[in-house]
Amino acid sequence: MVNAVHNLGNFPGSDHTMLSWNINYCSKAHEDSERIAYNYAKGDYISIKTEMATIEWVNLMQHLTVEDSWNEFKEILNTLKEKYIPKKEYMGAPKQKP
Repeated sequence: MVNAVHNLGNFPGSDHTMLSWNINYCSKAHEDSERIAYNYAKGDYISIKTEMATIEWVNLMQHLTVEDSWNEFKEILNTLKEKYIPKKEYMGAPKQKP
């Protein structure tokens, strides 16, 4: 929640106004939460390549717009990812980057 908004006046030589405010925010700790990530190192890329080779890309995309073609391609990749890339489960908060 935003509270204690203060008008600090204009910036010197400008018609822009400076504002100051306080934000109160609470979030739940993620220490005990479960995270799922794809384990790309153990993916079955041969099967992905084999399935992609069987798709008749020209027939599939020839009547689509660029946007629709891109969305179709992403959908195919996401389906293959779900099928052939295993998932890893992690407990706890993500590691903080330095």
